[in-house]
Formats: sequence, structure tokens, C-alpha cells
Amino acid sequence: MNFIRCFDGLTGDCLRAELRAGNVYTSSQVVRFMGPVLERYQSWAPKALIVFRGDSGFAVPGLFELAETKGHKYAIRLKANARLHSAAQAMATASPLP
Repeated sequence: MNFIRCFDGLTGDCLRAELRAGNVYTSSQVVRFMGPVLERYQSWAPKALIVFRGDSGFAVPGLFELAETKGHKYAIRLKANARLHSAAQAMATASPLP
């Protein structure tokens, strides 16, 4: 068994938790899990900027699309890999902005 959890970054309060089978991949159903949390925050404070962060299990296009359509911001930590390392290396060696 494993948990997927969501906490408020300011208060540390648990906003939602779900117990899942141990063989369920982390990203499975994250849009269904996060959607109601984001909707609740948006209804509480319609003009607030909602920002969330997650680990690599939250790196699914559906969640990015949900956030971007609603105007939310997000930061997702990706696992290191050769493609990401190559892109970061290219950015690091690019000429600095004026």
C-alpha cells in the first residue's frame, strides 16, 4: 500500500490523502486527485494565484493542462535523466541575457 498526499504549504495541513495499492504508479490518477483540491482553493479565493509543487509522479501532461487552463502555476521536480541533463547543459552554456 502507498499514499498520495497533498499538504498546504503555508499551514502544513493535510488537504487530501488517498491510500492506494502498492503496485499503482505514482502518476496514476493525479489529475483526478488534484482537481478537487485546486477547485476548492479557487472557490475560496477566486482571484488568488494558486501555485503548487509536486514530485516527479505529478509530471503528467493532464495535470499541466489542468493548471494552465485555470491559470495556476506549478513546479514539478523531474527525475534526473540524460535528456534533461543535456537540456540543462545547453541552457547553462548559452550566452547570458543582456
